[in-house]
Amino acid sequence: MKALAHREFLKISVSADAGLVIPADYLYSLGISPGQQYRVIPVGNRLELVPLLSPEEAQGFLNGIDTTIEDDDK
Repeated sequence: MKALAHREFLKISVSADAGLVIPADYLYSLGISPGQQYRVIPVGNRLELVPLLSPEEAQGFLNGIDTTIEDDDK
């Protein structure tokens, strides 16, 4: 399968059962596997797909973040 350019436009369709049909080449180039779940976020007139991660997959994704909590009593 060919790698798709980052800004390559793609035509997708909505199936009769209201599912989005995205060509396999595009899915694989984005690392999307069958069965993965996504949160759909409406942004203006478009939709953004954000993968839902298991706790194991999410572990470490905030690695290096500043976890300092300021004390309001000071």
